[in-house]
Amino acid sequence: MKLIGKLEKIIPKYAWLPVAAALIINYIAYFVSRTFTTSLKHYRLDTPWDSQIPVIPVFVVVYLGAYVFWVVGYCTIARGGERLCLEIMSADIIAKLICLVIFMIYPTTATRPEITGSDLFSEALRVLYVLDPADNFFPSIHCLESWACFRGVARRKECSRVFKAGCFLTAVAIFLSTLFLRQHMIPDVFGGILVFEAGLFLTRCFGAQRLLEKLNQWLHLSKKKSVREGGAGYGRERTE
Repeated sequence: MKLIGKLEKIIPKYAWLPVAAALIINYIAYFVSRTFTTSLKHYRLDTPWDSQIPVIPVFVVVYLGAYVFWVVGYCTIARGGERLCLEIMSADIIAKLICLVIFMIYPTTATRPEITGSDLFSEALRVLYVLDPADNFFPSIHCLESWACFRGVARRKECSRVFKAGCFLTAVAIFLSTLFLRQHMIPDVFGGILVFEAGLFLTRCFGAQRLLEKLNQWLHLSKKKSVREGGAGYGRERTE
């Protein structure tokens, strides 16, 4: 019980289900899809500008540091209230499902450069290339997650402008790291941003977050029972 109490202080109960669902769908989209697409034709989306971008192994620190940014970002979003949390997580889930469809019907790849350096960062980049096969490039989930964190944090009134600006600059640094490491191409970066925005748009249009809200209420994970008034999905909210 003490462990659950400590966990709830970090991530409120209403965020447990959507976060778990997003992680599961992320795993299916990025990893499981490969079992079906390995033998399929893969397409290349690299542009002439991509070949002009230098490989800078030190950016592996930023690329891997994205995982810390995501934890901080999603915890901040989760603690911003149930409505904000469910909206952003719903958008994230829908965006990952869009990624899954794209990965399945239009698998992408790219040629990675030979790493000649012998420094620590170059060695780390070689390991990254081995652990992360050159597929499922478009759209970039790395960029999708980073943009989602910024968008969610930007919605929190309690967060300072400095913190929000820091999240934006961190997201941009992560975008650049994917390019400087040849983990992604320019279209992949913009694809990740646009896919999340599509998920957010669909959430707002159809009130998709209400499904998560109902599941939370059914599992007694919601702090309150909400009744929506007004338009689809984005009316006023009152507590009963």
